[in-house]
Amino acid sequence: MRDDGAHGDTGGGWAVASDERRDFLGPDDPGIDRFDPGLPRFPRPVPRPDGAADAFPSTDPVPLRVALWPRRTLVGHRNWVNGVACAPDGRWAVSASHDGTTRRWNLADGRSTVLAGDPERPAPGSERFFGCAVSPDGTMVAVAGGRDERRVQVTPLRSVGPSFTLAPEGPTGAVFGITFSPDGSLLASGHLDHRVRLWSVADRGLLRVFHGRHGHTGIVRACAFSPDGDLVASAGLDRTVRIWRTAGRARPVILDHDGSVVAIAFSPRARTVASGTENGAIILHDADTGQRHAALHTGGGAILSMAYSADGQLLAAGSHDGTITIWDDRSGAELARIRPHREHVTGVAFSRSGNVLVSGSWDRTVQIHEVHQHQRQDGNR
Repeated sequence: MRDDGAHGDTGGGWAVASDERRDFLGPDDPGIDRFDPGLPRFPRPVPRPDGAADAFPSTDPVPLRVALWPRRTLVGHRNWVNGVACAPDGRWAVSASHDGTTRRWNLADGRSTVLAGDPERPAPGSERFFGCAVSPDGTMVAVAGGRDERRVQVTPLRSVGPSFTLAPEGPTGAVFGITFSPDGSLLASGHLDHRVRLWSVADRGLLRVFHGRHGHTGIVRACAFSPDGDLVASAGLDRTVRIWRTAGRARPVILDHDGSVVAIAFSPRARTVASGTENGAIILHDADTGQRHAALHTGGGAILSMAYSADGQLLAAGSHDGTITIWDDRSGAELARIRPHREHVTGVAFSRSGNVLVSGSWDRTVQIHEVHQHQRQDGNR
């Protein structure tokens, strides 16, 4: 690792040439590779000239109130930020970018070190990272992509061993969504070849591949484990979520949607899976029965990223127009909405305490938000 001087400003990418989709998206910068990374075509958000965050306070009569306060904007990536993950203690975060680097950020001073890739290597086209994940105990970071877009690179942080690579054999295409199981023993990855792969972290080997007659028929954009680690849900551009058992039968529960599913998250306190779609809806399903519980609508366009707080009370969603929305998982009420980014919000992640929310965007920044919760007294807004 090295410190290259990238830092946070207290004032305030990924692409893969796919045979399925070659829509052009991205900032108006001739140095940016514009191949669409397996996303549906979205209208481009209109940039705000002042760069300020637009707040949309909620007036829903619910007991819980939430405020998001901007703490710091982290600047250093030269291309799209494609994913973020937060350390359990909220002291650092990682970001994966299309500029060919994955950075680890100190959230106290905003400085970064490069965990993977080479900041001096010209981008795009050489290396690009599509996602990242932090193990539940904070001892390992996994990143998807790099010079070999099929691979997942796992880096121990506390001298528990050397870095290692998880890579399937054959022309599988790029790997997108990656996530650790709650106990850190497994890692799931979604791929361009429509498959979901389950890896053993300890053995550094492939355990299962979910595909075939009951598998996805489109790119798998994201994965999420159930709280007990028995299930893994996958989000596909084939307009489905598929819920697989990590052991036992291979036939999944299939949840149909009205549009491509780009983001997914499991509630930590229930067998509820939340899926974010290209039409701006978040759908909540029972993971065991497939029964639909509710639909939440952000009004901010396609949902590109989602995360639950560790207590399962809050659900954060990042949208293609730069908006972040916070929902009450129990009531389905919208608690807060801000627009801190000028481009797609491709990653959101809570610290374990729920007091810090990290977001990453195609505007090349990582932003740190303080999450303030309080119970509203009867009769008070």
